[in-house]
Amino acid sequence: VDYVSVSRTGTDQTVNTNSVVLFNTVHGGNIPYNTSTGAFSLTAGKTYRLSATLSLSNGNSTVSECNAIWKTAAGDLLTNKVEVLSSSHSTNAVGNGNVSIIYTPTVNTTVSLYVTYSTTNALLWQTYTFASIEQIGSSAIIDPWILSGTNTYNTTGNVGIGNNAPTQALDVTGNVNVSGKIN
Repeated sequence: VDYVSVSRTGTDQTVNTNSVVLFNTVHGGNIPYNTSTGAFSLTAGKTYRLSATLSLSNGNSTVSECNAIWKTAAGDLLTNKVEVLSSSHSTNAVGNGNVSIIYTPTVNTTVSLYVTYSTTNALLWQTYTFASIEQIGSSAIIDPWILSGTNTYNTTGNVGIGNNAPTQALDVTGNVNVSGKIN
């Protein structure tokens, strides 16, 4: 299963309308993430859960609201947004918000967390601003095997054992032990 976990560590990030949230620490996973551009690379046909939490730093003095949404490289905004409001919605910070969506790209693409609106420059609180993406399914998986009574069969393609590129109906790499005859 593909996944990645990232966060903002060490320093707050200043964002405003049209900024990309940059996570500077990758905690693990195999989904490529570019810490310079904020882009996560997703594979066509796989279904992902994209989740993020934004938190306003207590260092903010005037920001009251900051909104962000997942955005594709093509500029498509992906439904739900996160809305972060300060504790008083008029003066300073210490608000946080979450966004979680399910997305299946039809082509290989990148996504990033994009700030759609901020009342002014906003400091996103390090450690409390993080994201994760996990593969939860794949529309590219097709099960060619059929179970009928005590028989299991495949009427399409080749089968490889120890071989991920079979060229025959049954293509075995390694020793074969047979009890009985081979026709």
